[in-house]
Order: sequence, then C-alpha cells, then structure tokens
Amino acid sequence: MNTAMNVEIRRISLVTGASRGIGAETARLLAADGDHVIVNYREKRKRAQDLVHLITRSGGAATAMGADVSDENAVERSMGEVDERL
Repeated sequence: MNTAMNVEIRRISLVTGASRGIGAETARLLAADGDHVIVNYREKRKRAQDLVHLITRSGGAATAMGADVSDENAVERSMGEVDERL
C-alpha cells in the first residue's frame, strides 16, 4: 500500500541586519518567495517588528528575534529558540 503524505516544507531563513536597508529588502524578497524569515536585530526591535508586520500583512511569514551575532552564546540561544518555535 502506497500512502503519500502532503507535507509542506517551508524554508526558514535567518537574515541578520534585517531591520533596514539591504537586510530588510532581502527579508521581504525571501518571504515573498515563501520562506519563513527570522528578522534578526541587535538593538532596533521596533524596526524589526515593523518589518515583520509588513511581511505578514503581505501574506508572508516572519518572526523578529533579537541577538547580537557577534556573541556566540546569544547565537546558540537564538538557534535553540528557532528549533523550539518553528
């Protein structure tokens, strides 16, 4: 018996520096292509959240996540959070 499962696999993309400029545009393009985008920020939480709202209002999927990518422990915590939430 052949049972096929329809499983939708969505790529998760982490974009550092995504709260503005090239990073924000990259996040928008990835989301428009179907990725769930992690909008990384270090200090600009409001900007990151605004971008998440823009993406989700456009039908995309995104999550804001604060982490200093120069801090190895912060990166490990963030990746653990991604594993748990997504």
